Amino acid sequence: MILSKKSIKVIVLLLKIATVILFAILLLKADWETCIPVFSKLSLFNILLCFLLFYTGYFVKITRWRNILKGYEIHENYFTLFKVFLIGGYLGLISPGKIGDFGRLYYLNNKNDSNAILSSLIIDRINDLIVLVLLGGIGFYYLLTFHKIPLQINLATIIIFIVIITVFTIVIYLLFKNKILHFLSIFKSGISFYNTIFQLTATILAMILLYSTFIVVANGIGFEIPLLDMFFIGVFSGIINLLPISIHGIGVREISLIYLLSLYQIVSDIALAYSLIIFGLQIMTLLPGVYWFYKNPIKVN
Repeated sequence: MILSKKSIKVIVLLLKIATVILFAILLLKADWETCIPVFSKLSLFNILLCFLLFYTGYFVKITRWRNILKGYEIHENYFTLFKVFLIGGYLGLISPGKIGDFGRLYYLNNKNDSNAILSSLIIDRINDLIVLVLLGGIGFYYLLTFHKIPLQINLATIIIFIVIITVFTIVIYLLFKNKILHFLSIFKSGISFYNTIFQLTATILAMILLYSTFIVVANGIGFEIPLLDMFFIGVFSGIINLLPISIHGIGVREISLIYLLSLYQIVSDIALAYSLIIFGLQIMTLLPGVYWFYKNPIKVN
């Protein structure tokens, strides 16, 4: 029996509530005498370096989005797109759905074609998905070939990876089947071979920059984990966060990192602290978006 669209939405909402509850349980059961010293290990240099990596990664992603918009004859300056990007990030942080993308659509819709903007956002997401899956595949090959993780763990991780991508694809198709078919014709006007290569290259660069923050934080708090391993741990966590079953990855991110770091004998409380540091730094980079949003909030007529 195929679930209806309404049933899928209810299930997704329940899963999001469950992940928030699970996150709260993790916080309540955590040994904070173990967690708190981890926070203090991160130096100011590490924090500033993470900010640099985050904002440079954002700049590359905004450049990619600007390139997509140009394909639809939409020309916006970097500062405008930077503001809209951070507002979208903030809305995605506080909302249970993909309100972040709605925010980006809202703030550019006043003088542009909404269908074209929505198409650009979908292409933006597709680029992220393609590169994350590509990096995830490279990561699996690397761990299987060069790293001595027990085979059964690798097989389990691969199965989880396949299930996640399959479920994600099915859910997206069932929820947005009509919209996907409607926008396919619009996509054609914004896609070219050159632009596709440029966008994928920009996405790879952005992912390298953004997930390098996992390396910086791990190094700062004293993890003795190879750099490439730490990078791919970040990538795997990002892939798991693609599942639309949480609010901005809350709960899912912590569980995935606790599991992945346990493969390197990192205890759960320290892994939780590590996850909270990553999340906290990301929130801090979105603070300008908070200011711009409340300065010009979304008006619902």
